Amino acid sequence: MQNSEHASNQTYQKSDIQATLLRQLDQLRQQYPERFSISIYVLAAVDETVDGKVEESFKQALTYYSGKRIILIPYNSGHFHWIGILIQFNSQEHIEQCEFIDPVIGSDFVPNKLQKQFTKVFPNYILRSRTAFMKHENQSKSETLVIANLLSLVQNATNISSESNQSNLQQFEKSLISGLTKWNISDATKLPEEIQEAEKQIQNDDASSTVRCLGELLTKMRPLNVQEIQRLVDKAKVAGKLIHGKEIILLIGETGTGKSTTIQFLAGSKMKKTKVEVEPGRFLEHITADGLITNSGLENVISSARNKSETRYITPVTIQLKDIFGSYEFGEIILCDAPGFGDTAGPEVDIANGVGVIEAIKGCKSVKILALSSYKSLGDRGQGIQRLAHLLINMIHGIQDRLSAILYAFTKYPSTIDVSALLIDIKMSKVDTDPLLRSDSAFVTVLTDMINKTKVGAENIDPVCGDPRNIIGKLKNVHGIMFPEEVFRFSMSEETQACIANQAQRDNSSVKSAFKHKDIDLVVYYLNKLKTLKDLLEHSTARDTYEDAIRFVSDSINEYCTGVTKKFNRALVSQDGLGKDDIDEYKSAIEYIQQIQKLTEHLGSNLLSPESLMQNIHSELQRRSQALIEEDLHSPLIGIYFDNLCILKETFKQLESFYNKSCESFRERFEKLQQSAREPIYINDFNKAAEIILKISKCLPILNSHLNGLVEEKYKNIVQLLLQHLNSFSEKADSILARTRLSENDIEVIRDYVKTMRSAKENSALQDRISTYLEMLTKINDKLVEDVKSISDNYNVLIEKIVNYFNQINNRIPELFQTSGDRALEDIETLVNDMDAIRTIPEIESKTAGAYYRTVESIRGHMQQLQRDVEQLLFPLDLQSGTLNYGKIARLLSRLKNAKWMNRVSPGAYDTSINRVTAELIQYFHELEDSLMKLDLSLRYPENVSVAEGIFEKIESLSVLERSVPELKKSKDAMVQRFLESVQGNFNRIQAKFNLQDITLYQMKQELKELEQIIREYEDLHSARVFLRKHDFSDINKLN
Repeated sequence: MQNSEHASNQTYQKSDIQATLLRQLDQLRQQYPERFSISIYVLAAVDETVDGKVEESFKQALTYYSGKRIILIPYNSGHFHWIGILIQFNSQEHIEQCEFIDPVIGSDFVPNKLQKQFTKVFPNYILRSRTAFMKHENQSKSETLVIANLLSLVQNATNISSESNQSNLQQFEKSLISGLTKWNISDATKLPEEIQEAEKQIQNDDASSTVRCLGELLTKMRPLNVQEIQRLVDKAKVAGKLIHGKEIILLIGETGTGKSTTIQFLAGSKMKKTKVEVEPGRFLEHITADGLITNSGLENVISSARNKSETRYITPVTIQLKDIFGSYEFGEIILCDAPGFGDTAGPEVDIANGVGVIEAIKGCKSVKILALSSYKSLGDRGQGIQRLAHLLINMIHGIQDRLSAILYAFTKYPSTIDVSALLIDIKMSKVDTDPLLRSDSAFVTVLTDMINKTKVGAENIDPVCGDPRNIIGKLKNVHGIMFPEEVFRFSMSEETQACIANQAQRDNSSVKSAFKHKDIDLVVYYLNKLKTLKDLLEHSTARDTYEDAIRFVSDSINEYCTGVTKKFNRALVSQDGLGKDDIDEYKSAIEYIQQIQKLTEHLGSNLLSPESLMQNIHSELQRRSQALIEEDLHSPLIGIYFDNLCILKETFKQLESFYNKSCESFRERFEKLQQSAREPIYINDFNKAAEIILKISKCLPILNSHLNGLVEEKYKNIVQLLLQHLNSFSEKADSILARTRLSENDIEVIRDYVKTMRSAKENSALQDRISTYLEMLTKINDKLVEDVKSISDNYNVLIEKIVNYFNQINNRIPELFQTSGDRALEDIETLVNDMDAIRTIPEIESKTAGAYYRTVESIRGHMQQLQRDVEQLLFPLDLQSGTLNYGKIARLLSRLKNAKWMNRVSPGAYDTSINRVTAELIQYFHELEDSLMKLDLSLRYPENVSVAEGIFEKIESLSVLERSVPELKKSKDAMVQRFLESVQGNFNRIQAKFNLQDITLYQMKQELKELEQIIREYEDLHSARVFLRKHDFSDINKLN
């Protein structure tokens, strides 16, 4: 339904523009009825998208109508962009004007398709672009503007504004005169008069005068008809085939000497004198054949009453000798009628004569010369004889050696004239007295030969009353020139040579003018003319002019292409890149070079081909591609390169493969860049990884569309790889943190994980890359963004896991105190050591500081409680009567000793507690010592021995504390030593007093030692000591 409405609207638009154009044209016709002398037809509007419709309209314009007419065709080039077409025919059905007009400013209309369809119907014409009188940028206004512009063209064509046309005509006349003067047409000012004269003759229906006027006008505008020369030469070539390998007699003479009449006479025709009216009331005497012509060869031999050649090319006439001499004579002669040299029929005939005749006779077996001189062309100074002599000299190389092949004959001479005397007079009065003529040895030789051959009697031809047998008989005896191809040469008059030079120069200028206007068909036309002249004539002017034209065209093409390629190449490497205008201009240049391939015949291998311009694109792109190897992939220059290449391939489809290869090349480079990011990620070189990821991200706007989204895909992959790599540290930490205790190696591994994560987190460049990546995912609403964790997230997860592990250890400490009480201190050391190891990680140290120091204070509180428990056991007891629980005190001290490691955690915490307890125990010991030392153990106070024994028992009870308080043992040993010394003093005094034997003392010592041994053995029977010895611990003191 929608398509139907569109079609209906399109049809309505077409009908509307045709109807509007017809209506406004009718209004003009009503306004200026007397000025519309030419028929005007408006054809139906055509659409470019309908195949063959335009061509059908052109055929309709050609065949449906006739006579002088103007055809108007509205043409829709697409999207209602209207173009106007005007074709004007003359009464001979020739196109006088064919133009199209585009009223849109900045139009992108390409007329190639329209031109091709026009050429199919009108192959000899070019549909040219015409500048619009009225233009507008808005394409939608093109319909109105096309109508207005076509009406303006019609007004110009039908001379509606007479005053304006008169002014234009005067201006055109001035331009025409100026142009003709430039072409060295001396009487250019007479051309308007001759045009008017021709128009007058046409109106008077005077055909002959009209032809004459037009011929004179044509001659002034076109001095040389090269096509006519070619035609005449072709005719001569046909004649040359007829006489090839035969013996001929060639009649030589100026126009008007009667060559054609002489051939008719010699061929046996009966001749008569008659009068021919050349102008009203004016007659010329003329000799012509009387009766039927029996020799068919004479049909093309025509004579004229005027001094004008009717022969345009060499014409062979075969004469059977039996027809002349009778049946007893056998054989034949071939007479060749040729155009007159220096012919009045124009330079075309003169050139054709020189070229065609010479080429024709070069193929003959032999050539005899019948040289004719007319009395009418003799001149008062014998100029005619001189011209005939020079004609022979110029035609026959080495004529001095070939005079025997020449028979001289004289026409139209009065019978009273002595030809020999006349020739002698010319020699004596003209030649002998003129140093210049006398120095011309060839001329003197020919003139002398004329004189010698006419002494006996000149051959004075009388076609009416004469007998052809006399001359034919003499011609039979003449020895022809053998190998004519080596003897005869081309000869032209000076006037003809000047005409050739003039025409060649004109055509050369026309070539240059047409080339400047890019009218290649016209260039080809004029080059063909010049080439024809060059090929026909061995004339330096024609050759040099043709070569100059070729050189100009070749240089201009090279200059044009150089300019176009330089401009294109500059745009290709510029920062702005190629624009549509640059590509359109280059495309037009290629199309233009395609068009000038018509010049291949003339320029040959020197002609640039369209492929050379395409090769320039390939070369420049290749050079640019090589230069970009050193550039980073994210360089804007690469973006410009691909943008250029992308729009180029849209215009030049042959660049598609180059574009694909370039994409593949940069794909490989990009793959290498992407791969290079893996190693830095795996070795945790985040600076390098961030740098590469940045490069990849910068490639997104430059390469992604050209690599079919590969850059975005790889960018996502590499960022995901990075995040997965960072996340792997957290995952790998799980297996380590699942262990009950961490080894030093485990701690080192965890520390490295955190260090790596910290390095990634603190790398601002890497953080920027990830943030940019997440922003991109958010912008395109990629669901992947929900699953992506940032570096900080991954880092925090790892830290959280480590902190949780720390907290687990930390929570076990109060549990140990709860389950094991004071005995937990030794086990807690291990936990604290594990906590300290974990806290060597800076982040964990800060995050666990509170919990850690709270735990330390809790442990310290337990130590202080132990201290208080010991003090409680020591403080309230009466040193004299009470008994201390030294076992419990030793146990408490032992547990307190297990917390020595607290000095490392809380410096002085252990020392403070143990020193305080130790000080109190030592003080207690010293008090016992002081009590013991104050006892008088002399014989006077025997009761003190039991007191001393009690003190020793208490001191001995302190022995269980010696492992916890080593100072007690030192003090005890010192006290015992002092006590023994005191006792020994008493013993010494007793011995001295009682005179005891040393042996008794010895025995007592031995008994004391045995007692001490019994004490030790008793102690060794203690169950704890038996258990330790069983497990190879012989010295209990070493356990401390």
